[in-house]
Amino acid sequence: MFRRLLKWLPYGPTCLILAWGAAIVSGLYVASCYDYVLFHVLLAVAATLVGCAVLILFRNLKCSEAELQRARQAAESANRTKSEFLANMSHEIRTPMTAIMGYTEHLSRLVEAPEQVEAVEIINRNGGYLLTVLDDILDLTKIELGKMRIESAACSPSSILGDVVSLLRVRAAVKGLPLTLQYVGPIPETIHTDPVRWRQILVNLVGNAVKFTETGEVRIVVRLLAGGGAAAKLQCAVIDTGIGIEPQQLGGLFQPFHQADTSHLRCFGGTGLGLAISKRLAQFLGGDVSVRSAPGKGSTFTATVAVGPLAGIPLLDDPAAAARASGPATPAAGPAIRLTGQILLAEDGPDNRRLIAMLLRRAGAEVETADNGKEVVAKALATRPGWGRRYSDPRKTYDLILMDIQMPVMDGYEATRRLRAEGYIGPIIALTAHAMKEDMQSCLDAGCNGYLSKPIEREKFLSAVAGYLSARAAESRAVGPPPAPAAASQGLP
Repeated sequence: MFRRLLKWLPYGPTCLILAWGAAIVSGLYVASCYDYVLFHVLLAVAATLVGCAVLILFRNLKCSEAELQRARQAAESANRTKSEFLANMSHEIRTPMTAIMGYTEHLSRLVEAPEQVEAVEIINRNGGYLLTVLDDILDLTKIELGKMRIESAACSPSSILGDVVSLLRVRAAVKGLPLTLQYVGPIPETIHTDPVRWRQILVNLVGNAVKFTETGEVRIVVRLLAGGGAAAKLQCAVIDTGIGIEPQQLGGLFQPFHQADTSHLRCFGGTGLGLAISKRLAQFLGGDVSVRSAPGKGSTFTATVAVGPLAGIPLLDDPAAAARASGPATPAAGPAIRLTGQILLAEDGPDNRRLIAMLLRRAGAEVETADNGKEVVAKALATRPGWGRRYSDPRKTYDLILMDIQMPVMDGYEATRRLRAEGYIGPIIALTAHAMKEDMQSCLDAGCNGYLSKPIEREKFLSAVAGYLSARAAESRAVGPPPAPAAASQGLP
């Protein structure tokens, strides 16, 4: 009973006990003048009360600390669960998107009537928007799980800025908005940063400026911030004359899923993830994203990134001219990619299996399919002696295995491990909707030679497959055909 009382005794009575003890101690002096025994009795009572109060206070503090720890663990667990759910959701949506985008591209080559062409373009445009949303969700998941990997490489800031302007100038022109790029002072010819992530930040900020501006203009003002002993940074200010943002909305603007005004959601769309991701990416790159805005007058979003050491790097007084002079010409369309070889395609989804097999066959490859990992293992190992096949049978030799990862009966990881354990040395390429960096590493750890993510883009996909087939052919020419096995050795390995 006393323990239960100690556990639930609140802080108020604890303070009251301390007050009683203080009152008794203050009366000790008076008691000591009249009765020596009473003095010691009061002293003992006061000491006991103060001791009880200290013990109760300590126990309450300990309980509070334990409760805070449990609450923190519960919050971290909930955050991990949410992030894992988002990653799984991204995978589940990416899988059907492979079929949707793939067959849309196939249809675009077949239709000719203007209304049919327009319908296909609408499907393709909205599919691309959905993929952008998925990429944003995936980026947010990586950031929250602490798995966002940032690269550092030398890149040309003027080239990246020029690419961003070229990409979004078409969108701005549709709305009649001039999109201009202005340099204030010289900037480095090259900087060290993650060019992909920096470009992502710029595309998001400039894209938002175009989206929320109906009249006026959008400007990008670039300058180098250096001096004062601080590390040099490149600053890009995106200035628009759009709708602006209310002051009370600015505080939560960089929070995930936040919209400056929910009424704008119906007019402009969006998930509210772009700014949150951009700010965190900029911080990873040694900078930040900030905003100044006035309702009805427009907004200025300023992004900074660290540029790395500048020793020996030229400063360009006219970066735009240098970018035009050194920029590559628009590449001409190359010849259609042709494939030569035998490919085993493992894919459990019938729609995706049919689509990918069709793309490979149209490019010239011979394709066999399997819908689970166990079937892949059986077919791949049947190419070896002792499994009912001679080395001289060329139609049973697979030059490449495209391995889906999430399959019934046996998944792609286990199938690849089984094949490698049995001594299969042919190239195996993971083909999966899992798009996290660690998913790629898991595929490589299982024994895959490479990794391709869904949804696939026809040209990039066929180009990657052609590269693996070429490497396989070169390896085969270097090694030469295997010798015919002796009759006595025909058996299970």
